[in-house]
Parts: sequence; structure tokens; C-alpha cells
Amino acid sequence: MIGMTGILQWAATYALSALYYFVFWVFSRGNAINGGNDLSPIFDWFNIINAVGLFPISSMWFRNILHKVGHQTHLGGLPMDRGNGPTYFTPLKNGNQSRFILGGIDTALFKNAELLVIYLINYVVALPLFILLSLSQLFGWQLFERIILAIEKYRYQEKMKLAEFVKPIDVDEITRLFNEHQAGIVFIGSPDDVMSRMIAERIIGAGKLNSVVIHYFDVAKATDEQNQMVLSKLHLYSSPNQLPALVRIGSDGSVSPVDFDRIDEVIRLWAENPDK
Repeated sequence: MIGMTGILQWAATYALSALYYFVFWVFSRGNAINGGNDLSPIFDWFNIINAVGLFPISSMWFRNILHKVGHQTHLGGLPMDRGNGPTYFTPLKNGNQSRFILGGIDTALFKNAELLVIYLINYVVALPLFILLSLSQLFGWQLFERIILAIEKYRYQEKMKLAEFVKPIDVDEITRLFNEHQAGIVFIGSPDDVMSRMIAERIIGAGKLNSVVIHYFDVAKATDEQNQMVLSKLHLYSSPNQLPALVRIGSDGSVSPVDFDRIDEVIRLWAENPDK
């Protein structure tokens, strides 16, 4: 059953489809007036089919795959979506007054322009995209899922590797934290896990903002036995597949799991008073 969000997404997609239909209809009329070839009627019929069926279906289908795989992008939703103030505008203080100014290239105007171009390309290639999506599902290729997942895993690994305040650790280093009574925050994740990839951006950002080093244990680089050992040390008696996990280790060996809704708060408090 399609919820209200789904209905609004379909409505927005068809509104966008109508816009592109009109653009190409105008192009077709102009071409016919200027003595274009006799293919205009065929083009018009294809434009109708594209606008009514091919583009909306292929677009929603592809976006569902992106959502399922856990694709993350700086672009949000459809071009007609409205962002809130802090997303697109930067507050500028002037005495006791605040006013909002455009945040440069990262504004609603430029984001919408970029999205319009992306969906325009989608509109143009809607037929081959629909065919590939259908064949992939029919024969179980999972073509787009595999490609997108490979890209997302690579992006995640690069982000974790290049993050200034993320320190990769292994089983021996986690054991050393306990044995030497070193306090720290440990993130357990994997590039194969959707939630790990989704939460990593917040952890990296909070660590950088507060200059707090986050110890990172990559489950994908360890054996099942090593993973169970780490989970046992961190008092997380669950399967390594139940990821991700973020914990605080006290200098007394105490372990406190961190709620993902409180990541920013916990890391900020840790920066102010470590080991608390």
C-alpha cells in the first residue's frame, strides 16, 4: 500500500514529467514549423509515452534501488522539494539581528538546477533505462544494485581512510585500550552494511567538529572469531552482522553504548570532558 509520502513522490515525478514533456513538445513544434522532417508525429507519440509511463516508472524504480542500497547524495529529493533555512542559507549575525544569506553554490537554486539536469538525462534515456531495469529484475542480475553498492562501498572506505579524526584499529589495539585503561570512543562498522555507511558521515563530522579521535574497527577486515572477540570485549553480545555499533570506553574499563540519536551530543561532551 502506498503511503502519503509515496503518493507525493509520484505526484512530484509526474509534475516533473509534464515539464519535460512540454519542453520537448515545444522543441518538436519549432522543428515542424522550420520545415523539419516527417518524424515529428512519431516523436510526439514517443514523448507522450515517455511522459506518461517510461520516465515516471523508471525514475521511481531507480530511486527505490538507490534507497534500498543506501545511496547517499548531497542532493535531496525532487527539484520541487523545498529545503529548510539552514540547509540552503547561512545565518549572518549583525548585532542582535540575524539575517539569512545565500550559501554560495550550495543553495536551493543551484541544487535544483543540478537536479533538473539529472532528471532531464533520466527523461532522455528513460526507454533504455526501463529495459535494463526490467531485464535485470527478470533474470535476477541485480545490475544496478551491484554497481551502486560497489560505488557506495568505495566511497565509504575512502571517507573512513581520509577522515582526519578517524583512527582504524584492529583486535590487538582494542585489547590494548582495555589493558592500558585508555579511554576512547570506538565505532564498529562495515562497508557492506547500509546503516554503517549512513551513520559514518555523522560520526566523521562530529569527530572533526569537536576534534575527537574516533577509533574505527572494520568488521569486513576481520574474521568472525575476531569480530566475536571484539564484541565480547565491548559487552556487545550479538552477531557481527548486527551493525553498526558506537561505544564509549572509560579508563576504568567500563563500556557504554551510544544511541545514534545522540552522536553529536555524546562526542561534544566527550571533547569537553573525556572519559565521562
